[in-house]
Amino acid sequence: MAKLGQYGHQLETMTAQEVLDVGVEHLLTQMEKSEGEIGCLYDGGVICCAAAPFIEYYKESLDSDNEDWSGVVAKECASSNHIELISKLQKIHDSKSEEYWKMELKQLAKQECLRYNGEQYE
Repeated sequence: MAKLGQYGHQLETMTAQEVLDVGVEHLLTQMEKSEGEIGCLYDGGVICCAAAPFIEYYKESLDSDNEDWSGVVAKECASSNHIELISKLQKIHDSKSEEYWKMELKQLAKQECLRYNGEQYE
């Protein structure tokens, strides 16, 4: 399972396949939403949002704002590389029940013309 900021410094050079692989591994290993009173938390302590591993600089205001990935990028807390793909990973985490994550991740891989490599986490 990925941790907050684990891939933030590498995002600029990661391929879309690598980003998807990190997101799939993270969500299917964690199998729990990172939520607070106002919604998704990038840093929920032991667990974190699907987008959290790609944050380069963490600011406390990110959780309190409950902002989407484009807001994180706008605050210069992350690279804009793969902004749409990470936004889609975040949306799966935030808006879908954990029981549907595998199916949603498979669909995302297909939409993005990438390989789904999540079998080992199922």
